[in-house]
Parts: sequence; structure tokens; C-alpha cells
Amino acid sequence: MRRAAGQYNYQTIKACRRKVVLTAPYGDILSPGFVRHKRYPNKESCFWVIKAPKDMIIRLIPLRVDIACDDSLDIYELTRSRKRKLLDSICGRHITVADDQDAAVIHSTTNTIIVRFRSNRKSRALGFKLHYSAIVPCGRPFYQPNVWPVVGPRTPHKPWTSKKKRRTKRPKRSFVARVLAKNRQHVIGGTEAQRHSWPWLVAIVCDWAYLCSGTIIHKHWILTAAHCVAAFKTDQVRLDIGKHSVSNFTLNSTISEIILHPSPNMSDLALLRLSKDLEFNHIVSPACLPRSNLRPGTMGFITGWGMTKTEHPSSVLRQAAIPVVRPNVCKRSDWLGDLVKGKVFCAGYADGGVDSCYGDSGGPFMTKSSDVWCVNGVVSFGVEGDCAQPRKPGVYTKVADSLEWIQQTTNDSIEIG
Repeated sequence: MRRAAGQYNYQTIKACRRKVVLTAPYGDILSPGFVRHKRYPNKESCFWVIKAPKDMIIRLIPLRVDIACDDSLDIYELTRSRKRKLLDSICGRHITVADDQDAAVIHSTTNTIIVRFRSNRKSRALGFKLHYSAIVPCGRPFYQPNVWPVVGPRTPHKPWTSKKKRRTKRPKRSFVARVLAKNRQHVIGGTEAQRHSWPWLVAIVCDWAYLCSGTIIHKHWILTAAHCVAAFKTDQVRLDIGKHSVSNFTLNSTISEIILHPSPNMSDLALLRLSKDLEFNHIVSPACLPRSNLRPGTMGFITGWGMTKTEHPSSVLRQAAIPVVRPNVCKRSDWLGDLVKGKVFCAGYADGGVDSCYGDSGGPFMTKSSDVWCVNGVVSFGVEGDCAQPRKPGVYTKVADSLEWIQQTTNDSIEIG
């Protein structure tokens, strides 16, 4: 975890036979004798409590482990009801995961972890080195999304129509993006989302008109589509963050920089740098970035403030579940054919009915993996005409294919899910 200048100190703790409370945002926990390459003593008992700030969680990585399995190294989290929950028990000899930290990483779901080590009278080994860091829990909403199971070929949805109309003034484009006729913008055939269940969703506004959506991926970075913001200057764009309804804009954030992907015709992505860091809480928090691309058939969620029928946008956030379409199917002439180019994937049903549509360009296509939500795609484009047509799915930019660009642009500050 990156640390701001003057913020806490790095802690390396190796004391035992007493309870040690760690409050620094990151540090190392060492077994007795580990620094001197000596075996830990018999009948040892060590107890560490790691406490992160409120609304953060703890990531724990076993960098080096050599523990006899007659001894015990137990990792607990302290639940919100103040009970211990076992996360992992670690033992084994000469296990080094420094080059593959993701294979053994432990995440808490609360802000407190307890590490307890005990050795018996017989076995001894070289011990362990654990690294911990307090992190913002990307992809873990405080309010769980009101998701639903897929039944049969399509999830059933009840239609919903807004009583209000709003026309969005589109800019003249000096930028040739992957946009076909009209940009996909609002969710068709979905349901209203539970309030604040998607806390990383952002409304992008220009001249008090809703323009596109975006995704919070860091306290000062928003991910969106390049075609949404390419024609604008930073002082023309405002953000509404932490909102369920966009019937009245509050425009609570501004941006200092718009960074387009270097190949926007292949990867329709842009990063918006916020003028001021966000303060994360139960209604504003980041989504994770994906480790890899999705397999065909994977169900994902799309969200948006918008249209259930052409010209009838919604003032509240809506959601829908759709599957990833096989690339060879989406490229068939009776589907989208040659329109599918670049680092994109298609998502939707063969018989239509559920789709992104006019108003949600730049918004996320999300999946849940290992209890966190990742933004796997960004709404890019769709065919001209009514949305949710049979064999005309929406097209989404692959986020995993641009991880290197995102990490370089943000100085490796974004968490991978």
C-alpha cells in the first residue's frame, strides 16, 4: 500500500509473550529468532492484533513460512459482533511465496486481524515472516446488491418506465471513437438497484446534463469510456458521486485531468483524475480491477441511470444481468459481424430483451470473484436503432487488456481484485 508523506511509520514486530497491537498502515510480523536465522524456541506463545482504520480491511501475505505442523500459526479476524473468525491456519517447511504473493494472500472483511503463534515442546523450525497492509476494500459494497439467480435462458425482469424525459445534448466530436450511430447508454429490461449497493458508480455530467457513467477504481481515479469525455475539457466535466437518484444533480466532484487510452479506437477507455481525493465510506468505495478476461457464458451485471424505452430515462439507478457472448458468435454476419473490432467483448441474450442502451456509456460490466466485484468491461457501443434487439448485444471494452496502461498511468496505485 502506498503511504502519504508523514503518515504513520512502517512497523516490524517480533516481540512475543505479550499482546502486541499494530496500528501502522503496513508492516511485518516476524517469529522469534527469524532475523538471526535461528529456530524459534519451544513452548513459545505470540499474539498480535492488527487494527486498520474504520472502513478499511487488512491484506496479509505470508512472505516466508517454515513452521512445524505440530505447532500453529492461526489467522483470525474480529467480526463486527466482536467474535473471532478463523481465516487460515498455516504450517509447512520452506514455503516461499514472495514471487507469487497472490497464491497465499489473506483478506479480512473487517478492520481487525488477530495473529496467534504457538509452539510445542518438541518441534522447532525457522519460523515466519508475514507482511500486512491496510487497504480500501475495493469491490466490497456495504450494502449487498439485490442480485438474483438466472432462471432458464433469461432472468425474468419486470418492465419499468420513468415518468420524466431528459434529452442529453451530445458534443460535436473531434475524436473518432468506437461509437456506432448512437452510444449505448441505459439499462433495458432491468430492475431498480438497491440504494447504494453499487457504491463505485459515478454519473458524469456536462452543462447540467447527464452524459455518461464511470467507475471509481481509486480515491482519485475514475474509469470511463474515451468517447464519453474526448470532446471535453476538464472544466466542462463534473461528477455526481454516491447517488442513487440523479433527478437533481449535486455535482460534488471535479476533475483535474482527462487521460485517454493511447489506442482509443481499439480500447475505448479513459481515466479521470479527481481534483480532490475521495473519502471512502459505505456509499462511496472503489471497484476492483480484474486479473483476466471473462470466459463466454459468464454472467455479469450492468447498471445505469436510464432508459427502459427510447426517450424515457430513469432517474434512479437500475441493474440487469447478461451473459458474455462467444466471440465467434458475436462476429457472425447475422449478429454484429465486422463491427466487433479491437479489445472488446459482447454481452447479451440471443433473443434480446435485456441490454445497455442510451445513457450508460462508460459504465461498468461487473462480475463477482472471490467475494469482490470487479469491473471487467466498460460500456462502449451498440448498433443503431432500438436497444435489446435479438442478436444485437452491447459491446464492452476489455479492462484486463489495459491493466498495464492503467497501472502505469496511476503509478501502480490501483488494486487488482
